[in-house]
Parts: sequence; structure tokens; C-alpha cells
Amino acid sequence: TSDESDKHQAYFTGRKRLMQTVIQGRFKKPLGMDEVYVGSVFRERLKLVPPPSMMRVMQSLISRIAPGVILDLDSERPKVVTLYAGTAQTFSIDSPGEEPDIMAVDIPERTHRIGKLFKSPKHRKKHLSVPEKAANYRFDTEHVYTLHHYDDAMDYGKYHMKLPMYNYDLSKAIGAQPMTPVSYTHLRAH
Repeated sequence: TSDESDKHQAYFTGRKRLMQTVIQGRFKKPLGMDEVYVGSVFRERLKLVPPPSMMRVMQSLISRIAPGVILDLDSERPKVVTLYAGTAQTFSIDSPGEEPDIMAVDIPERTHRIGKLFKSPKHRKKHLSVPEKAANYRFDTEHVYTLHHYDDAMDYGKYHMKLPMYNYDLSKAIGAQPMTPVSYTHLRAH
């Protein structure tokens, strides 16, 4: 919940959105856009792992949205992460002092500074969610990056995932460990 209830209402009312995150800042060192991930990483094994047939369905659904997704639910440190530049709903690259207001209801898409004019956020997401393509672009240290993301499938407050034709109570799978959105760099373990 936002401290500015009118903006909160304007952002969520009438939309399927369950949560929003906006990350804005400058990078301390240059990184490839294939090196910055966002998602969930768990401290311990899951208590309940979907059967292989369900994993194939989940992988298929998720990879349509984000081809570079890492869906690793059956390991010591399970994770579901994807490339941030390819999953953010809007992505803005600005000179310092020209960055958008992170409290705005609509954060603009401005990616012309990375040398390729994407036709739309959908086009940018499709392109930059593929690790091999994202490797051709870099986050530099001069610009301010604003990555706006919302989720209409994951309810972090209720530990519930809503996929088309399937609702899943995640608390049965993850147990008492926290479910926290995270960002990672240099995550190469596919």
C-alpha cells in the first residue's frame, strides 16, 4: 500500500495487478542486460515440488512470456528468475535529473538510448527476455534506469499464484520460508 492513496487507487483500481515494484537508480559498474535477473530465490528446498508433467506446463506458459526464465524448483536453493530488462512492463533510460517520477501512475517507456528503437514495450520485452539477444545490450553507469514491474499472477501477500485455468497455494510448497522478490547479477546457473 502506498502512502499516497489516490495514486495507489489510480494504479490498481480496475486492473488485474496484484503488486507493483519500481526500481530506479544508476549502476555502479557496467553490466550486460543478460546479467541482471529478477524473481524469487528460496533459502531451502521446497516442501512440495510440482510433478514433472505440471513443471512442463508451467515452463511452457512462463517461457512464452519470458524465454530466458530460469525455473528451478527441485534444487537446494530453488528459484524462478528472469532477465529484468525483458520482464519489466516499462523501462526508461534517462540522463540524471530527467528520470520519471516513480510514484507516477504511468511510467514511460524510453529505451532509445540503448541504440535500438523498440516498437513497443511488448517488442522490447520479447527481444530482451532472450539471453543471447540481451547480451548485446549494456546497463552503463552514466544513465538512470527505471524498471517498472507489476504482477497479475503472483500474490506475494497471500502466497498464491493465479495462472490461466490454474490457481496454486504456494504455502504448501514453500513452507514457512519467506517469498521475497529479489534481483541478482551474474546469475549464470541455468
